[in-house]
Amino acid sequence: MKIYRIILSDDAFDDIEHILHYIAKDQGSPLNAERWCKKVLKEIYSLEKMPERCPYAPENNESDLTIRMLRIDSCLFLYCIVEKTNTVEILRVRHGSRQPYRID
Repeated sequence: MKIYRIILSDDAFDDIEHILHYIAKDQGSPLNAERWCKKVLKEIYSLEKMPERCPYAPENNESDLTIRMLRIDSCLFLYCIVEKTNTVEILRVRHGSRQPYRID
């Protein structure tokens, strides 16, 4: 079985940081932010094996990339698979109720 390397883009890192800040500060729950972060890491790294198992994201229709989404709670982790380098690149993270991003 092929194992993929996981890469987190700067945009995705910023998105996750923003969500963690929201949970910890705005909702007043640093413990929940820590739990969510651990859950996210576990789920993201599950993409090392069979990343093609997740469905295409709405962003896929507007991009030259093939974009898939991993749903974690109410967030969509948007990623592409780069077979040439055996990597999965997490591009962005958005709340499921937000409008799709324009990803180039």
